[in-house]
Amino acid sequence: MKSLVISQNASSSTSPPLLCVASSSEVVDVAAVVKTEQAKVFTQETDEPSSITVCEICAETKTTDEMFRNLRCYHSFCSECVVKQVATKIQDNITNVSCPGLNCKGVLELESCRSLLPKELIDRWNDALCEAFFLAVPKFYCPFKDCSAMMLDENEDGQDIRESE
Repeated sequence: MKSLVISQNASSSTSPPLLCVASSSEVVDVAAVVKTEQAKVFTQETDEPSSITVCEICAETKTTDEMFRNLRCYHSFCSECVVKQVATKIQDNITNVSCPGLNCKGVLELESCRSLLPKELIDRWNDALCEAFFLAVPKFYCPFKDCSAMMLDENEDGQDIRESE
């Protein structure tokens, strides 16, 4: 029975993981072997595949439960890297969080990331999205003397509004 083992080189935490076949002395660089982001590892006890994935950002091997898949472009990253990506963009006042995939035009959306993010980061991203929306539209304020509430102009046909509902 052969088994595959993926291990990190002990001398350097930044070097790529190594792939060893237990029944041979051959050691292969995983980066040279794994062309896709999915790798299957067979455990010694069961011969059943257990899926692991390599994060495209940190290049660490993670289980599929530890991964986030962007439904817009189908790139896959570990949850930790997604949280760091969103936090960095929101800290830089960027509300349109781009997919970190190489040359990807996709975006990460708040709703798809909500389960990964801490509440504070969700609130900051939500506030930033609201602020960006209101900065992009013309502002109208309630005409009553004691009210300064901002209003939205939902009059799409361009006619003057003469009364309210």
